[in-house]
Amino acid sequence: MTKDQLDRLDRLKALRDEGGLTEQEFEAKKGQILAENGAAAGARLRRS
Repeated sequence: MTKDQLDRLDRLKALRDEGGLTEQEFEAKKGQILAENGAAAGARLRRS
């Protein structure tokens, strides 16, 4: 996981905690952020 992803997850959590996102919205966006790492890792493996 990258620092950027961690920062984005922290901001996302803060939004949820402040009531700016529902739990469903939070989980959906969190999944997108976490999937970025998996997609990047897969792309690196395919290039090797």
